[in-house]
Amino acid sequence: MQIHFERPNAARLYQALGQILWLDSATGDAATDEEKLEALAVFKANLKQEIGIDRINTMQDEVYCTLVNPMEF
Repeated sequence: MQIHFERPNAARLYQALGQILWLDSATGDAATDEEKLEALAVFKANLKQEIGIDRINTMQDEVYCTLVNPMEF
């Protein structure tokens, strides 16, 4: 199965994955609860402003539709 994203959406997906990896490292075991909340706030702001929640939702829908109906895509 292959899922095809246009280049702009592929770049946004790449950014989102990078943000998730950053959040994981920023909220490691050594981080305090305050640091974790701050990192989460930064993550949410970046996700919303730089990538766009609606775009992520659209990509999720595309992946879901491909998984449910792989022969149509």
